[in-house]
Amino acid sequence: MPHPLPAIIVLLVAAGPLHAIDSKPADAEAVFATRVLPVLKAKCFACHGEDAAKIKGGLDLTSRAALLRGGDSGTPGVAAGDAAESPLYRAVTRTDADVSEMPPKENDKLTEADVEAIRGWIDGGAPWPSAGRIAEHVNAARPAGTTVRTSGGLSPDWTNRSYGLSALKLLTT
Repeated sequence: MPHPLPAIIVLLVAAGPLHAIDSKPADAEAVFATRVLPVLKAKCFACHGEDAAKIKGGLDLTSRAALLRGGDSGTPGVAAGDAAESPLYRAVTRTDADVSEMPPKENDKLTEADVEAIRGWIDGGAPWPSAGRIAEHVNAARPAGTTVRTSGGLSPDWTNRSYGLSALKLLTT
């Protein structure tokens, strides 16, 4: 009987790069809900959607339809399924001379993990699930434990902290 290792190697090589495996639409939805949308809200919406009267460059990033419509350039903000051709991705990588660096302030620059999340989301088809579906993904991504409402924090994640069993024992003793 032939050894199965060569067949496994052929299958892995044929599958392409490993990042392509995690770009399924369901995964892209989860990445959007847990990583991309929070980044857009924190770093982009102030200039691209928070106030409809003050949208910079005509580019509204608050919905998939607006993102696909694009801004003043007339080019869609994303090419769903192809991050390399997407102005949004090219802007956040800050390496393309043909696209303005975004966010423009150096100290607001996205982390490599944020840029990679945006790439994965766009390569996965750039889905923009409903608010209910976003909530499902966010809840599924929360660590196991008990949510304890605190007196307040800098973000909803901090205000509604999740504690594991060992932490709850410390809080109650």
